[in-house]
Amino acid sequence: EINKLVVRVEHIFVEHFASSNRTKGMNLLRPKVKKEKHRITFSTGFFFGCTVSLVIGLGLFVHARNIMDARGLKLYMETMFPLYSLFGFVVLHMVMYASNIYFWKRFRVNYPFIFGFKEGTELGYRHVLLLSFGLGTLALAAVLINLDMEMDPDTKDYKTVTELLPLFIVVLVLAITICPFNIFYRSSRFFFLMVVFRCLAAP
Repeated sequence: EINKLVVRVEHIFVEHFASSNRTKGMNLLRPKVKKEKHRITFSTGFFFGCTVSLVIGLGLFVHARNIMDARGLKLYMETMFPLYSLFGFVVLHMVMYASNIYFWKRFRVNYPFIFGFKEGTELGYRHVLLLSFGLGTLALAAVLINLDMEMDPDTKDYKTVTELLPLFIVVLVLAITICPFNIFYRSSRFFFLMVVFRCLAAP
């Protein structure tokens, strides 16, 4: 009885909602599960390892150079640290979003429909983790380079370049976000920009 009911529902759906095109109708009723690419998992693990290594390296660098007792630390914490902490804030929220996606998929919550994603363009939790750890690696590398240039007497003449380093990262991230080419998950980036625009334009 159940099989007959399923066949009947499929027939009605194909006839009325897929213009009698059975292939199209069955693709809508039974969408194929996308296979996760191994390179996404590998890249995510690679950037996660880089992030952890850079965090450990940053701690060792601060301890070895005795930066906490150095002069000018207060000024650095008031100017540069808030900008770098912003990247940490973004990475934290991206990791939380990835964990939400994982649990939504596990408990079969139709989040693409809820958020209005186009079919097949939604990001999985591995993709979001890849982006978050990639951004974390970039930000931590910039922190290490910035601190090294601040503390190294040979590079103190390039203080302007040192202070502009965080700006370069912000410009790079913004450039990738608004890039019109079909790279770095263009549909998701444009969806994010539309959401930001709607938030700003809301009364």
